[in-house]
Amino acid sequence: MRKTLRFTLVLSLLLLSGGCVDYKIPLGGGYEITRFNSGTYGLVYGDDILSGPGPMMYSSVDGIVAGYVDCEDEAAPSACGNSGYFVVNTILREHHTGLSVKYWELSLREYGVNAVPILKRPQGHHAWFTFLQK
Repeated sequence: MRKTLRFTLVLSLLLLSGGCVDYKIPLGGGYEITRFNSGTYGLVYGDDILSGPGPMMYSSVDGIVAGYVDCEDEAAPSACGNSGYFVVNTILREHHTGLSVKYWELSLREYGVNAVPILKRPQGHHAWFTFLQK
């Protein structure tokens, strides 16, 4: 009985601590979406935060990543990247951040994306949970 209780406690602690670890979603060309904490993401290139951190929605089609991020750090605005819409061409390694809807749609058309993409929240899994699912 004690072994079962101890095992359950250790397993619970491992699962809880693993869920708090940040993860990254590679987009290509060195760009990635990084989870900073629960519900807060940023568009990152190398060590630079291009947009965010904040709630984010994005879509990726044929090397073009489009999305929106709302930087919400009112206490330290200098810690925020550009809020607003963004477009990343992962093939040419070009990005535009802090865009209004008008300039976002214009940038998308310049890259050959004529329909406004449906944006979704980032979905990712920590490596520990991916290992458990195998």
